[in-house]
Amino acid sequence: MQDSLSGILEYLDIQIECLRKLEGIEAEQKALVEQGNIDGVLKLLERKSVLLQKYASVNGSIDAMLSSLGFTDLKEVLDSIDLDSEKESFVSRFTEMKERIRSIIEKEDEAIDMLKTNLSSVKGELENLSAGRKIIESYYKIPKGLEPRFFDKKR
Repeated sequence: MQDSLSGILEYLDIQIECLRKLEGIEAEQKALVEQGNIDGVLKLLERKSVLLQKYASVNGSIDAMLSSLGFTDLKEVLDSIDLDSEKESFVSRFTEMKERIRSIIEKEDEAIDMLKTNLSSVKGELENLSAGRKIIESYYKIPKGLEPRFFDKKR
């Protein structure tokens, strides 16, 4: 049982490391969005996707380990631990994960708001360009019936 608990703690440490990297990516993403570097944002999204897949894979490994031990979730494992030091190890990791996830969500929300603002400003610029084009077209448009006509004088 002790080996299994240390294995679960190792998996939790891997997940925490994934969350740390995701936090860093979120900070980079915010800077790139502020700069308007969409290509950079897309590359970061690819990196984020890889980290999220790794996080999910580790989560699957934890679930498999729990089911082999006869537990359905980590709370049951926590309730079954007798030593306070081991409980503290689990609780500290859960707390850190919770804080990092909250931070990631806040940064993601900020980035989404910034992207929406950028999108609305681009939309406004496109509408202005469209209106300007219509004005130019109407200015140069020749009224019907006044188009130039060519007559053949040889007739």
